[in-house]
Amino acid sequence: TAGFTAALTSINATPATASVTAAVGASHTVQLLVEGNNGINYTPDVTFVSSAPDKATVSASGLVTGVAAGSTTITVTKGALTDTVAITVT
Repeated sequence: TAGFTAALTSINATPATASVTAAVGASHTVQLLVEGNNGINYTPDVTFVSSAPDKATVSASGLVTGVAAGSTTITVTKGALTDTVAITVT
């Protein structure tokens, strides 16, 4: 019916894996996009948390920035729904 969207049952963060550099440059950051199973962009409405902020940080808007070589997992949360993104920093 018009005006109603499908119930949100899952979220999907893309890219699912990404590589960034610790050094400032073209590949120093990557922007994450979070969409629901209903096709709506939820990027502004989710919470982003880096498991290793000493390796890569993530802003409230989903911008991942490399800090030091290593890896981290970005956990994306909206209510009870979660997804993860694997980040490698070189």
